[in-house]
Amino acid sequence: MRVLITGITGFVGSHMADYLIKNVPNIHIYGLRRWRSRYDNVQQLYKNPNVTFIEGDLTDRSSLNRAIKISKPDIVYHFAAQSFPESSFVTPTLTLTTNVLGTTNLLEELRESTECDPVIISVSSSEVYGNPTKDEIPIKETNPIRAANPYSISKVGHDLMSQYYANAYDMKVIITRMFSHEGKRRGKLFALSSFAFQIVKHEKSEEFNKEGHWCEIYHGNLGSVRTYNHIDDAVHAYWLAANNCEYGEVYNIGGDETYTVGGALDMLISKSKNPEVFIKLQDPDRMRPTDITLQIPDSTKFREKTGWKPTKGLEEICDDLLEFWRSHKDFWRDPEIFPEVQLIQPDPWFDYRGEMWTFWEKENEVLPKGHEFKISKFTRSRKNVLRGLHGDKVTWKNITCVWGEIYLVVVDNRPESKTYREWDSFVLSERNHLSVLVPAGFVNGHLCLSDECLFHYTQSYPKEYVDWMDQDVVKWNDESIGIDWPISNPILNWRDK
Repeated sequence: MRVLITGITGFVGSHMADYLIKNVPNIHIYGLRRWRSRYDNVQQLYKNPNVTFIEGDLTDRSSLNRAIKISKPDIVYHFAAQSFPESSFVTPTLTLTTNVLGTTNLLEELRESTECDPVIISVSSSEVYGNPTKDEIPIKETNPIRAANPYSISKVGHDLMSQYYANAYDMKVIITRMFSHEGKRRGKLFALSSFAFQIVKHEKSEEFNKEGHWCEIYHGNLGSVRTYNHIDDAVHAYWLAANNCEYGEVYNIGGDETYTVGGALDMLISKSKNPEVFIKLQDPDRMRPTDITLQIPDSTKFREKTGWKPTKGLEEICDDLLEFWRSHKDFWRDPEIFPEVQLIQPDPWFDYRGEMWTFWEKENEVLPKGHEFKISKFTRSRKNVLRGLHGDKVTWKNITCVWGEIYLVVVDNRPESKTYREWDSFVLSERNHLSVLVPAGFVNGHLCLSDECLFHYTQSYPKEYVDWMDQDVVKWNDESIGIDWPISNPILNWRDK
């Protein structure tokens, strides 16, 4: 079976791929991704021989045509979208272009294709219902459409165009309207993940549990009512939809547990390492101009058609979100292999002009006596370029990604060390603002994950200077080290080959 997943790098798309690989034999997944999409959610897929990534964009029909010719799918899961309701207030035109015209581009290319006739799971949203009246609860597929923000308006267009292609051209389109679904890898722009992120950020703080220190959780409207569904149950439902539902029909999918957003926040706080220290503060910037506040589904139609029912609830969602952020490699993981290597969270400053991130003050207690940063360099790379592994016995480095995303590897190259030839890795990006302090005696290298990346590093020396040509060089794919790079054929220069 051949499956095309649009938006594979996103929250739901990546979980869908994981589900298919685990549960469906003889499957090959083709994942449509934009060149600027993050890799975080799909790193586990990059070395899987049954997964092929295809670069493309919903707004570029030629790239969709190419993706369809390569994948020749039996099933298409269409998850790609501008999916942040808050962002839609700021970028309504982009939201409409991506979600309505982009969906139309995809359906039109599939209609015109002579290479395949796939089942298409067109993923709409429960937000198309807007704010129902109390007598319309629970929400059925026959409820009126009352889109209440630019995102939900765009999903109405997505929804109706999907119905049109099914009815006008007898295409195998199934429209799903999934209600709130959460779990690990959910972006922190969404409420529950944002709450979990803030809780873990406080737990990792040096001030946590100190007497007199309170931990603020900033929130928007806590009175909104949601029925929560676990992401594992959601992707199982999408699989059942492709194999059981009728073409051209619309199906609500939702869980069984209904809470206010405030109730869900309370559950997250109760699972923190010290619930007594948290206080809740409303943030005006998190309040939407218009809000959809009552989302309780009737998914009888879907359940009767497929036999689906949820197996997990809000307890599991909260556990997964907290565990995700506590172990998140980009943001909160302390170096696991080497105590000398430090992952540094900068001190941010925000005001109306923008932002500033401070990594180092003049006096730096981390560097050994006699060392100070003396060299500052910027290096620009394109995608799949690997630089390194280089280092020497006297130089300390602090490495930061200014734009794009890099996969940084450090290797202990000290023969006398107990961890000699062991390695560790970090993802640095313009979004996480992290830096890594690499001590003397280690070699480091980085792979550019994004289309382009710019990274900055400062170097220290005591008295002696080591020319770059005299630095130690360790082969990037040295089998005795066994580094798990997310690529098998990087772009290298003569020195690193």
